[in-house]
Amino acid sequence: MAVNLEEYKKFLEEKGHFEERNALGVLDVIVRHHTFNNSFELKEIYPHVWLDGEDERIEFDLLIKLESRKEYNGHIITNKRTIGVEFKEGDVKKVLAQAIVRRPYVDYIYIATKSWVRMDFDDLFVMGYYGIGWVLWDNDFAKMVVESRWRTPSTSLRYMVERAVRMLAEKELSKLFRSGSKEKSILEFVGGVE
Repeated sequence: MAVNLEEYKKFLEEKGHFEERNALGVLDVIVRHHTFNNSFELKEIYPHVWLDGEDERIEFDLLIKLESRKEYNGHIITNKRTIGVEFKEGDVKKVLAQAIVRRPYVDYIYIATKSWVRMDFDDLFVMGYYGIGWVLWDNDFAKMVVESRWRTPSTSLRYMVERAVRMLAEKELSKLFRSGSKEKSILEFVGGVE
């Protein structure tokens, strides 16, 4: 369900997770970046929203919808952008795995971590490869370190091939590796998401 800024503040007070302590600062930094010097405006905020994909259900910590309306030759042209944000206090590998899974569903994806988090070369390479942005936060500040690259959601041939390969690999690996009676996805198996 979409909320406005005041409702989001209340949501964070009542239901916000520990790693979302400065979610408002993170939201502000991302929105200011994506609305600077253009006609995009913040339209909707979706905290802890679930999206149903084909054969998968994915939760975003925060989904941000921006919209731009321009008039051209008597016609109104509307552009929309969707930004996903994943919050983690410090588990870089896990938040990157979550961002990679969510990347095909949004135009931009960001991870938001505490300011003391360190990344190794592999983490930075993964961020660059998938176009993942990075916002550092602490109790009283949020700073964008890397901006996310724009990529249209799940329309490219490359995405469809990567997704098909991943789903096939997960299906085959799930036959081999089980934890009790619960099947694990490939990302869970390699230490990604829960």
